[in-house]
Amino acid sequence: MGAAVLVREHLTPFAPLYGAMNERMDEFVRLFPVHPAYLDTFERVYVAEKREVLKTLSAAIRRLLAEAVPTDEPGLIAYDAYWQNLKDNPSFRSIPEIRDVIEKADVLEARIQQAFTRPSYRPAALRIIHALSVHRLTTSDIFAPIGATVEELRDDLCLLLPLPERDAEFLKTTVETVLGEILKTVSGQFLSFNRENGQYYLDLKKDIDFDSLIARRADTLSDAQLDRYYFDGLRRVVLEDPEAPAHVAGYRIWEHELEWRERQTGRSGYLFFGAPNERSTAQPPRDFYLYFIQPFEPPYFKDERKADEVFFRLTQRDEDFDRALRLYAGAREQALAASGGNKKTYDDKAVEHLRTLQRWLEEKLTTAFEVTYQGKPQLLGLLLQSLFARTPARGGVRDYLDVAAAVSLSVHFHDTAPDYPVFSTSITRANRAQAAQDGLRWIAGGVKSQLGTAMLDALEMLDGDQLRPRKSRYAKSIIQQLGTKGEGQVLNRSELVQEQAGVEYWTRFRLEPELLAVVLAGLVHSGDLVLSVIGKKIDAGAIDQFAKLPISELAQFKQVERPRDLPLGALQELCDLLGVPKGLIVNSAKRDEAVTQIQGKVAEWVNKAVVAQAHLADLTLWGKPILSEPEQTEWCQRLRVCSESPC
Repeated sequence: MGAAVLVREHLTPFAPLYGAMNERMDEFVRLFPVHPAYLDTFERVYVAEKREVLKTLSAAIRRLLAEAVPTDEPGLIAYDAYWQNLKDNPSFRSIPEIRDVIEKADVLEARIQQAFTRPSYRPAALRIIHALSVHRLTTSDIFAPIGATVEELRDDLCLLLPLPERDAEFLKTTVETVLGEILKTVSGQFLSFNRENGQYYLDLKKDIDFDSLIARRADTLSDAQLDRYYFDGLRRVVLEDPEAPAHVAGYRIWEHELEWRERQTGRSGYLFFGAPNERSTAQPPRDFYLYFIQPFEPPYFKDERKADEVFFRLTQRDEDFDRALRLYAGAREQALAASGGNKKTYDDKAVEHLRTLQRWLEEKLTTAFEVTYQGKPQLLGLLLQSLFARTPARGGVRDYLDVAAAVSLSVHFHDTAPDYPVFSTSITRANRAQAAQDGLRWIAGGVKSQLGTAMLDALEMLDGDQLRPRKSRYAKSIIQQLGTKGEGQVLNRSELVQEQAGVEYWTRFRLEPELLAVVLAGLVHSGDLVLSVIGKKIDAGAIDQFAKLPISELAQFKQVERPRDLPLGALQELCDLLGVPKGLIVNSAKRDEAVTQIQGKVAEWVNKAVVAQAHLADLTLWGKPILSEPEQTEWCQRLRVCSESPC
C-alpha cells in the first residue's frame, strides 16, 4: 500500500471537522505532514526570507521522524509552529515592530500558562496565541484590526478539542469558548475582536482592559440609569438628527414629523421619551405627540385616550437586549469619567454596543413593541401587517415606528384637515417651500418641474398640462370670499390666515401659507385678482414676478383685490370655450382682435343653433321621429335661448 494511500486513510476521518479539507484532500496528502495553510501564511510574513521556509520545515519534520503518526488527531504542522522560530531568531528582536509583537505575545502566553482556568483547553489556547502572533506579522501595519476568524483558526491550525461528537459546528463553538476564556484570563489585554470582519487579532495598543471595565460598570447600573440609557440609545436610532438639541431644555422632547400617507404630506408633532406627566408643556402645540415609555421602571400615569397621542412600550425584552443595553450604558458611563484617547475608546465601544442594540431592534421590533392608541394596545407587527400587505415596508427602526404612529393617527389627521390636498409625491417641511417655489415658476411661465407640477395638480389648478385655477375648489373659495366685498374693498391676509395652536394656517382648509400663496398666484395669472406684497402689486400683466420673488415673501402678502381692468378670468374661460387663444384677451394690445374673434365664433354658434332648431322635426329613424313631442319642445326652447342670447 503506497504512502499516499496511508496518509489519505489517516486524514479522511478528520475531514468532516475542517472546512474544505475534504475538497482539498489531494493537496493535504501531497504536503503531509505540513498543513497547506502553513505555506500560504509563511509567504505573507513580511520579515521572513522565502528560502527560510525549507529550512524551517525540514527542522520541524526531523523532530517528528522518531514519532508515530497520531491516531487521535491529524498530526499536521500548522503555521503556529513558526512562532518559536521567530522568537528564537535574535536578529528579529532588533526590529522594533517585531520586538513589540514578541513582548506582547509573551505577556499573553505567561498569563495563559499561569491563570487559564480550563486546563484541557490550555494547549489549544497557546496555539491560538502563537497563530495570532504570526498573523500579526503578515500585515505591513501591525496595528491594523486584522487577524483570523474562528473558522480560520479551526481549519488552518486543525485544532482538535474534547468533543462529545465529531461535528464541525460543535468544534467551531468550542474554539469560540476557548477564545472567550483567553480574553477573560488576560483581562482583554492585547487581544481584540473586530465585529466588522469577525476576526480576532493581536492588539498591541490594548494595555487596558476596556471591555472588562465596561462590563463591571454595567453590572452596577440601576434600573433608572438603564431607562435613561435606553432613551439615549433610542434617540440615536429614532431621531432623524440624533444630535439635535431637545425642543425644551431639560426635557426629553423633540420636534418630529410623520408622513400622512393618504395625502403624501408631512405632519408636525413632538416625540417624547417618558410619560405625559413627565414632560413640559410643548409650545407651540402641534398635530401629535409620541411617547416612549420606560421599560425598566415605567412611571404611573393616566392615559386620557386623546386622539393626538400614541404610546410605544418595549414589552418583550430578552437577555441579549439587556446585555447590549447594559454594555452600552457601561461604555457611556466610563466615557464620562475618561479623557483623551481612553474616552474615544469608550465612545467607540459604546457605538459598537449601540449597533448591537439596533440590530436587535431591527430583528425583534415588530414582536417586541406594543403600540397604544386611544387606550387600545396592539402589537406593532399586527398593526403593520395589513398595511404592508399592500405597501412595501421601507425597513429600519425609525421607519417602522413612524409608520405605526402615522397609521394610528390617520383618522386624527383627516379630522383636523379634511380638505388637505392629495399630493402625487411626498411633500414635507423639508421640501414644501421648494415645491411651492417651483409652482410659482410654473405659473410665471418658467420651468415646469415635477415638484412644481405636483404642487399645482394637488391644488386642483391643472387641467391636463393647462393651468386652469378657477376650477380649483381652493381658488373658488378665494373668489367667493372676495365676491362678498363691496366695490373697491380688499381681502386682507388676516381674513384668510390665522394662527391655530401657534402655527399659521389658511383657516378655511388648514393649509400652510405657502400653499395659499400658490393658489393666489394662479388667480393672478387668470386675471381674477391683484396680489399686494410689500412695496408692490402684482396683476396678470406682471406674472413674471412670481419667478423672482421668494415664496417666503409671497406667503406674507398684505391683501388681495379685484382687478380694475376687464374681468379677465371670466373672459379667458369664454375664450377657452369658444376656441379663441386666451392670450389675445390678456394682452391689452390685442384685445380688439380677441373681441373680433369672439364675435365671429358667437355668430357661428348662433347660426348652428338656428339650423339645429329648424331641423329638429327632421330627426327620424325608419320613418319615425327620434325625439318625442315633449323632447322636441324642450330642445326648441333651449336652442331659441342660445340663438337669442348666446353669451
